[in-house]
Amino acid sequence: MFGGYAFQTIGLLYTTTTNTGFITGLSVVLVPFLMVLLAKERLQGQTWIAALLALLGLYMLTFNGQGFHWNLGDVLVLLCAICFAMHIALTGRYAKLHDTIALVTMQFAVVGVLALFSSLLLEPIMLPAELFAAVLAPKVWFAFLVSIGLSTGFGFWAQTWSQQYTSPTRVAIIFAMEPVFAAITGVAFANEKLGQLALWGSMCIFLSMIIAEWKWRPREVH
Repeated sequence: MFGGYAFQTIGLLYTTTTNTGFITGLSVVLVPFLMVLLAKERLQGQTWIAALLALLGLYMLTFNGQGFHWNLGDVLVLLCAICFAMHIALTGRYAKLHDTIALVTMQFAVVGVLALFSSLLLEPIMLPAELFAAVLAPKVWFAFLVSIGLSTGFGFWAQTWSQQYTSPTRVAIIFAMEPVFAAITGVAFANEKLGQLALWGSMCIFLSMIIAEWKWRPREVH
């Protein structure tokens, strides 16, 4: 969880909200591959199709037709997607074995400690008066309420509680809606625009998420 947050937050400094949402959404495609390692599940054919489609979409979204050139933010967000995929897979294994509140609280505590040490190592040192003034800024409190209260506190509590009653793959398919909301947010609040190639890439990634988790059943013959 800490790796996902850290790579995503730093990656947002170098790439767009829309790119971040769709690349983070690749965690949906990665979850089945991780379940092979954790639960010895067998990969189905559509999983490989989804993976190839996701790679194609990632190329169109991030390279923008300018050749094989990685954007630093896109690379960091891709690492974020890997971390969140691992989190989904591991939560599916342990959510049924432990109390939800205790499990979420322990996860947040570990993330908080690691984030504190990371801040001390990487962030500029501020005087107490400067730090106090920065923390009291209204925009900081608004960010706290949105990022810590809704998207983190409630979001991961709901995920952990729900995964007692469903599978990691079903959770992943619900998470496929994240890139859609990220794109809407980027366009509405950050004035971002998707080019034609990036739009096709986004559609490929979203389609790969659906294919990866769709339960294909043979049609019955009457």
